[in-house]
Amino acid sequence: YKTIYLGTHDSEFHADELLATAVLLHELEPLGYNLKVIRTRSKHRLRDDCDIVYDVGGGRYDHHTEDKVYYPNGIPMAACGKILNDVITDHVIAEGLRVRLFYAVEAHDNGVSLPEGFATSKLSFVSTLNPTWEEDCSPRAMISRFFTALKFVRKVYERMLAIVQSDINAVSYLNEYAVPILDGKFIMLDRDCPTYAYMKSHEKCLGAIYPNSGQWLLRLAPTFRQRYDTKV
Repeated sequence: YKTIYLGTHDSEFHADELLATAVLLHELEPLGYNLKVIRTRSKHRLRDDCDIVYDVGGGRYDHHTEDKVYYPNGIPMAACGKILNDVITDHVIAEGLRVRLFYAVEAHDNGVSLPEGFATSKLSFVSTLNPTWEEDCSPRAMISRFFTALKFVRKVYERMLAIVQSDINAVSYLNEYAVPILDGKFIMLDRDCPTYAYMKSHEKCLGAIYPNSGQWLLRLAPTFRQRYDTKV
C-alpha cells in the first residue's frame, strides 16, 4: 500500500475540508492507497510532508485566494468542489453530487447565498462538533473531534453518492419500462422510483401513476412547480 499524505488546516474544522477529505478517502482507498491526514498551517510541512494540500497553503485546492473560480450559477468553488472535479470523472454523477450536496457547502464556506431553488446544506451540523470555548481545544482534542466529524461527513457523502447513482439508474429504468398513457401526457409504472429527471426531460409528460400500498398514486411533473403525491 502506498501512503498518500493529505494536508489541510488545523484548529476549527468546517464542512468544506471535511467533505474534501471524505471524497479523497472514498475514491482513493479502494485503489489501494493508504491515506493519512495532516492538519497544520505550517508552510514547510504542507510543502515537504503532504502530497495533496487543500483549503490551505494557497495552492491548487485552496480557494482562499483573489482568483476565485466560479460555477456557471455564480457560486464560488471551495476546496471540496475542486477536489471533486479532479477525482470524479463521470460528469453526470459529479453534477448530481453538486446539486444535492456540494453547492450548499461551497456557498456557505465562501460566505455567499445559495441561488433560489437549491437545497440547503446537509452538513450544517458540522460546526456543532467543534468544541465550545469551555471545552478542550488542545491539538490532540481537535484531531479527535476532526476524525469524529469526518465519519459523519463521509457517511453523508456515501449516501448522496448512492442517491445520485439511483437517480441515474431510474432514468434508464423509466426509458425502458414506463408505459405512456393518455397520448403520452402521463406514464404508468409497476413500481415507485425517482421520476424528476425523466419528467424534466420529457416536457409533454405531466405526471407518473404508480402503485403504493394497495392504491394508485399520481406524482405530478416538476412543471407544476411543486412535487407532491395525490391519490387517484
